[in-house]
Amino acid sequence: FAIVQPYDPPEVRFPVLHVDLYRLDDPSEAEELGLDDARHDSLLIVEWPERLGEAAWHDALWLSLDVAPDG
Repeated sequence: FAIVQPYDPPEVRFPVLHVDLYRLDDPSEAEELGLDDARHDSLLIVEWPERLGEAAWHDALWLSLDVAPDG
């Protein structure tokens, strides 16, 4: 599986990066992915964002999905 899966126009209206950080063991590994630069001109959808560390992207919209007890 790719850590970063890009979707570029014309497939989408603007660049989108689907980022799966599950396999990162340390936040410093994310630096190699260039995500800080990509934030300026792309939509980033990040799974496992907590792997970026506590200091990452406080201005980002963070969503959490939970399964309700009733399903």
